[in-house]
Parts: sequence; C-alpha cells; structure tokens
Amino acid sequence: MLAPTSPGQSDLLVRFCGRRKGSQFTPTVPDAIKQMTPQQRLNSILHSQTSCPSRRSVPTGCQPSASLGEPWGVLLKRADVIAADGGGIAYPPESVHDTWDPETKVWGNPIRVDGARGLMDFSWEREWRIPSSAGSVTFQAGAIAAVLLGDPDWKPSPVSESWVNGVTGARQP
Repeated sequence: MLAPTSPGQSDLLVRFCGRRKGSQFTPTVPDAIKQMTPQQRLNSILHSQTSCPSRRSVPTGCQPSASLGEPWGVLLKRADVIAADGGGIAYPPESVHDTWDPETKVWGNPIRVDGARGLMDFSWEREWRIPSSAGSVTFQAGAIAAVLLGDPDWKPSPVSESWVNGVTGARQP
C-alpha cells in the first residue's frame, strides 16, 4: 500500500504521445516512433499494452500538472509504475550526471546548456521512468487508468483477440 501523495503529487502519471510544437525527439527514439502521429503512438500503446523506451528506460509519465504536447496519451497508476521498479527521476547538473555509471544515468535528465537552445532544464516535467533492457515495458491489466484523446470522435483500432474486464483484469471470452 502506497502512502498518500502530497498536494503537489498525483496517484496518476500522464504518458503523453504527442510533442510540444518545436520540440525535438531524444536522439535514441527509434525512427519508426518519430514518424508516428500522436494518434498512431496512442493506438500502438493501447493495442500492444506496451510503451517503447527512449533511453534504456521507458518514460512512463509525468505528474498531470506538467503540460506536455498534444492531448493524446494514457494515465498510468503510480502504484503500478512503482511495482514495475519504476520511479521519479533526478535533474542533476550535467557535470554530476556525467559522473554516473550507465545503469544510474537512466534515472536522470541533466540540466545543461545547449549552445543553440540555451539552458535546458526539464525539472518541471517531474518525469517517471521504468528501466528496461528489453526495449519496452508491458503494462499490467488495469495499469492504464484513463485515455486522453485530442479528438472525441477518434477510436483505436479494434483488438479482436479477447476482452479484458477493466475491474478484475481477467480475460473475457
């Protein structure tokens, strides 16, 4: 049982599928994902029940107050992210982050200066990640608490294999 969150926290984490206008992808995001629209990324997450990584870890979400990109995404339960060995990341200075070993670096997003873009500080995101050497993370039944749609008429592609009871997680015939 998780302790209650503080007023600045939420029990839900947002995994946005869109990008803010003008923002760039992390260089390690696969080209196939970069080419997808937010709707296609969301459809992929819903269909496969997996999220793909951008750095040896899967960005599972941000606190809902972090406004990122277009309104396409999923809300994940914080308890399920923790149960999958995920957690909140640190935002150290780049000089500190550079001293970390590769296994620890996945837990940080350094504050740094980019000559063209100036100071890059993403601490407002309050990002959470799940380290993954497998290349993706499969969500447990019920981990997706809600779906964010940028178009109320949009529907994901059908999955005809089976239905899952949203309360119990049991597969239905």
